[in-house]
Amino acid sequence: MTTPLRALLVEDSADDALLLADELRRGGRAVTVRRVDTADAFRAALRSESWDVVLADYSLPHFSGRDALHLLHELGLDLPFVIVTGTIGEEVAVAAMRQGAHDYLLKGKLARLGVVVEREIRDAAERRGRQSAELRLRESERRQSLLLQSLPIALYTRAAGNDQGFTWVSDSLRRLTGMAAEELLGDPALWAGRVHPEDRERRAAGAELPAPGGCTQVEYRWRHADGGWRWFLDSSLPLGDEPGPAPVVAGFLLDISARKEIEGQLIQSQRREAIGRLAGSLAHDFNNLLGVIRGFTDLALTRTPSDRQLLEDLQEISGATALATGLTRKLLTLSRQQVAERLLFDPRRALLGMERMLRSTLTEGIALHVITRDEVGAVRMDPSQLEQVILNLALNARDAMPQGGRLVVELANATREEAQARGHRLPTAGPHVRLTLADTGSGIPSDLLPNLFEPVLTSKPAGRGIGLGLSTVNAIVQQNEGAVYVESRPGYGTTFTLYFPQAPDLVPPAAAAESPPEPVAEVPATKETILVVEDEPTLRQLAGEILSWGGYRPLICGNGQEALQLLESHRGDIALLLTDVIMPRMNGREVARRVLSIRPDLRVLYMSGYTDDVLPAQKPGEPPVNFIQKPFSLAGLLAKVREVLDAPQPGMTVPSSSAVRCTP
Repeated sequence: MTTPLRALLVEDSADDALLLADELRRGGRAVTVRRVDTADAFRAALRSESWDVVLADYSLPHFSGRDALHLLHELGLDLPFVIVTGTIGEEVAVAAMRQGAHDYLLKGKLARLGVVVEREIRDAAERRGRQSAELRLRESERRQSLLLQSLPIALYTRAAGNDQGFTWVSDSLRRLTGMAAEELLGDPALWAGRVHPEDRERRAAGAELPAPGGCTQVEYRWRHADGGWRWFLDSSLPLGDEPGPAPVVAGFLLDISARKEIEGQLIQSQRREAIGRLAGSLAHDFNNLLGVIRGFTDLALTRTPSDRQLLEDLQEISGATALATGLTRKLLTLSRQQVAERLLFDPRRALLGMERMLRSTLTEGIALHVITRDEVGAVRMDPSQLEQVILNLALNARDAMPQGGRLVVELANATREEAQARGHRLPTAGPHVRLTLADTGSGIPSDLLPNLFEPVLTSKPAGRGIGLGLSTVNAIVQQNEGAVYVESRPGYGTTFTLYFPQAPDLVPPAAAAESPPEPVAEVPATKETILVVEDEPTLRQLAGEILSWGGYRPLICGNGQEALQLLESHRGDIALLLTDVIMPRMNGREVARRVLSIRPDLRVLYMSGYTDDVLPAQKPGEPPVNFIQKPFSLAGLLAKVREVLDAPQPGMTVPSSSAVRCTP
């Protein structure tokens, strides 16, 4: 396709205009020309149409090329302007070029006309491109300046080292600090001297020269000009790839005082939630023990009718168990309101104490490996905060492994040199305790890693979290003068490494020995068959004996998988599923769902001392969810079983006379 060319001719000779048009067409362009010979006509043509080039005779009777050039500039137009004349001398041509003409040609030598016009059109396009880019750059700089002024952030450069002052600061520093830039630039030691005494060591470590290509971030308190304390995030990186004899660091200061206040409130909320979960787990285990005591006491009461003193003693035990059950509920409520305080404790015991809860928290298919060393040092912090950190990271790992995987939790001592060898910078000197949680999950996208610990940042789907877990972990670690690092690669898992300063040695007390389980008594049954699923051995034993004593035939299993295997081999009818709610690998809700897919007419009775929202919600029009609270009495369990079996819903009964066990 032929490229069009629009040329405006300032020429009083029509013949010369035709000659110029013919010469332009030699270049293969589709040429459109317009001839004018007065100032008014020239101005009207420029305003009414767009032109690619202006070709002007220098001398006209009433209008000159120089006048045309001035008028073009007055209108602010940047068009290629070429003088084409037969009378201009070299000196006049040079003067015209100085005034803004781009080139000149003699009418008797027009062979270069096409080349000159094409060149000037290209040059004009480049000029307009540069001008447009410069305009966009100036506008971008203006917007960036306004943005920096509106944000709680200040930029700076300084020499590397804690005692080195600023060499340049942005204007916004006055708003953050209440001090003029001249004050901070004039006294190199002023900034470091106003850092909070408790944060100076951490700030000094952060002021060291970062590794080439690396970035250092440190949070500390700084005394504002008004006398109050402000929290700053100080982030810096070296200028240039290689540190010179006097390395320079560039960075920014961000006022995070509001965030710190929110984090404090968040930590308290998260701590109460973690304590609630921990207390719930403990209450679950304690209620199981109380259930065993009460259940076997009730059984003993049915077997010793002639010994009055023994009956009274057993009744006292049963009454005390009931009081202990109420006390457990009160302790659970109270534990959600306990105040945290920094204590000297053994983190190894804390981790081992959480192992059972962690295994219950993780879903089926996730293998948990807890690795500790006997010589792990003590730490000084709120024990519930350490438990909260471990629980939050374990929950994140669980969510990252929906199809299963492996979570390794390791606790060991660490030195400053060892941490540096791993590329980790510790805010305080001396020995530390290192806590590592490594999973084989989906990993974290690289674009999220730089801001991973910011509040409300989450990569989970809607309804699976609000992005506060990791920010809480980071806040707890920093509050206890520790450090946290994360390494992740999408598809290859995530490793969190946390460091806490060691406190003086603490010798952990010896663990209490476990009591052996009591023997199981076999009692013939005469009524319906009941499938019992309970992970606690003594509770399985107790449930079986109570049901057998009540005339039922119990099929006893230790977990959901055993129950499913038994259903495949058992040909007789089963009237009821009695299942614990909270169990490792497969909870009671999942057990019921899978059992009902095989035996849809089966009735279900849940039992638990702490449900933690695991029970299915009752929907309109559906039968009620049957539930019995642990610990239960002999009479209470038998009454509830009878109530569920006698309810107006489908069911089958099969008489039998023996108990069946599928547990070893």
